[in-house]
This record gives sequence, structure tokens and C-alpha cells, in this order.
Amino acid sequence: VAMDKLTVAYSPLTMMSGGVVLDSMTLDNPTIVLQRDAVSVLREERAAGRRHELLLLDPPYGRWASLEPALAELLPEVVSDEGIVVVETDAHVEPTLPLALVTSRRYGSARLTLFAR
Repeated sequence: VAMDKLTVAYSPLTMMSGGVVLDSMTLDNPTIVLQRDAVSVLREERAAGRRHELLLLDPPYGRWASLEPALAELLPEVVSDEGIVVVETDAHVEPTLPLALVTSRRYGSARLTLFAR
């Protein structure tokens, strides 16, 4: 089962969304959006030794509990020293990760939680 979104930074600039490459975008920091299983992507990033400033995780609601242990293991190794992780979950879920909690806020049926390294 795939995660909805995972954003990681790459160079050179390539942005992918739904399998479409968009090279015409101009961004200060190269970005790629992957709609793949986050755990697999994070394992690949860890193996490649890549670290990222911003990761956005939007797992299917109801899946956080099963994904949290693997994400807790992998995220600290792929988030840069100044990095931020943004997690969207069901409003009733309060994610925990071995990162510093910045804030967690409800927006209707969703919750956005920000973590920092």
C-alpha cells in the first residue's frame, strides 16, 4: 500500500507528480514529489546517504500506527540537521517520532504535526 505523498529534495531540479516530470519549474531548492511507499523511499535515501531539509508525509488515514515504527527508525537518518518533517494524519491521531515536536494542530478531520531535527 503506497503512501499518498513523500517530498524529498534532489539536485538537479526535477519534479515528479503522478509519473509526470516537470522540468520547467524554477525553485530555489530542487524538489521532487514522490507518490510511493514512504518506508521504501526512506530506506533508499538512507542507503544512498542522502539527507533532506523537508519531508512531507501524508499516509492514508488509519495507517499511521502500522507505519510509525519504521518511520521512527528511518526519519532521523534522512532529515538534515536543520530539517523539518510534516505529517498529516487523521485529527484524532497524535503522531510521535524521535524528533523534536514543533507543533500539532487540527484542521477539521485532519491533523498536521511538525517535527524538527
